[in-house]
Amino acid sequence: MSNLLAEVIKREANRLKMKYQTTDPFEVCDAMKIRVSLVPMGKNEGACKGFYMTNSRCKIATINSDLPVHIQRIILPHELGHGVLHVTPALCTFHETTLLNESNRLEYEANIFAAE
Repeated sequence: MSNLLAEVIKREANRLKMKYQTTDPFEVCDAMKIRVSLVPMGKNEGACKGFYMTNSRCKIATINSDLPVHIQRIILPHELGHGVLHVTPALCTFHETTLLNESNRLEYEANIFAAE
């Protein structure tokens, strides 16, 4: 991924923080009309951590409620990144193995957004 694309992603994250005057991902999702759904998905290593989807123009970020709250607050901005950056995919899932997987461009971009 180019440094230019990473800078564009960081600028977009910062634009949203300024626009909504918050860094709280739950508040940003609320302001953007992205429904956050907390659903138990298990605690085992291979369990899905979260996913983002659009269904009939309804935007939904689903987070594994079995995770500790501090981890949910890491997963949600990642899923928000999918919602902001990746309009085309209907479904993006987050598994622990994709957290640092740079070979998957969409996941890597969402990670950059979340980190910012």
